[in-house]
Amino acid sequence: MFQFNVTPGAVPEDLLPVPKEAENSRESGVRKSRRTGRLLFHGGKEKPYSIAHLVESLKGEYVLADVWWQLRHGGQRPDEQYATVRFTLVHRSYYKTGDSSAFKPWRPKAQQVLSQYASEDWWRQVRVFDNPYYENGVEVSGDRCLVINCEVRQPLRSILKADCEVLVPEGIGLLCSA
Repeated sequence: MFQFNVTPGAVPEDLLPVPKEAENSRESGVRKSRRTGRLLFHGGKEKPYSIAHLVESLKGEYVLADVWWQLRHGGQRPDEQYATVRFTLVHRSYYKTGDSSAFKPWRPKAQQVLSQYASEDWWRQVRVFDNPYYENGVEVSGDRCLVINCEVRQPLRSILKADCEVLVPEGIGLLCSA
C-alpha cells in the first residue's frame, strides 16, 4: 500500500474521494493513536527520496486493487488541511478475479496518478511499515501488509535544478535518495 500526503491541489478532481475527515473527530484521534506496525525504514528530511524504481518493480506481480483520497486535518498548523491518497496493491496470487464494479472505472486514472506521484515527485519523508493485515476491520492472523508512507512532496523539476547524486540507501534497495 502506498499512502501519499499532499496538498489538496495535488489530487486530480476525477480521482475517487471518500468523505472528508471531520476536524477533531473521533476518527482522526483513533487514526493518529493507532500504532500496530513495525517501522522498517525512515528516510529523514535531509534528503528527498524517489519511489519510481519501487513502483516500476511491482508492475506485473501486483494489481492495483483500490484507491481513495480524503481531506484530513492536522498538518503543520491545527487549521491546516492536507489530502491523503491511498493506493492498495495486491499480489496477483491473492487478488480476487475481476474488479469491483465500483473501482473498475477509476483504475486507469488511479494507475496514472500513482505513476505520476512516483516518477514526477520526490519525497522528503518516506516511512515503510510492516503492518498486520485487516479484512473488514478484523486482523487476519499470519498475513502482513507493507505500507509505504510518502510525505512532504517535492516536485522533480525542483530536484533537477540542483546538482544531486542518486544514492541507494541501506535497507530499502529500491528507494533512491538525491
